[in-house]
Amino acid sequence: MAAREKPTPRADSRQMQERLAEVADLIVAGLTQHELHKYIRDKRAEWDLERRQRSTIIQRARKAVVDAGKTHYPEELGKAVRRLNVLYRRSFAINDYKTCAAIVRQMADLLGLATQTSKSGEDASDVRRYLDGLRTGS
Repeated sequence: MAAREKPTPRADSRQMQERLAEVADLIVAGLTQHELHKYIRDKRAEWDLERRQRSTIIQRARKAVVDAGKTHYPEELGKAVRRLNVLYRRSFAINDYKTCAAIVRQMADLLGLATQTSKSGEDASDVRRYLDGLRTGS
């Protein structure tokens, strides 16, 4: 009776994350599906993965790449506003009013203040003229 080969132990969570990260990097580098299979089969033989398993890890890595591209708009907007506020405070503290004006314009653009009608009835052109005045110093 022939001795059965011992199955390769399953990858633990840490190893799986490392594999996913490596394959995701290869996807970002532009490898095709075929090249990814070949890379895993030839260069990562120690992973001991069948074709179906390689396909699964490639699929998960592709999803990770897509998910990394999704931004969390409210969080990113909040960070941008806070950064601009910090820059404004620092610029104001050293009497750099030109930079302060640029930050105000950038904040207005970021928040869409220059393109919306205000509640007081001012339209976007009034706000834009005001911001342009800040830019020119008039």
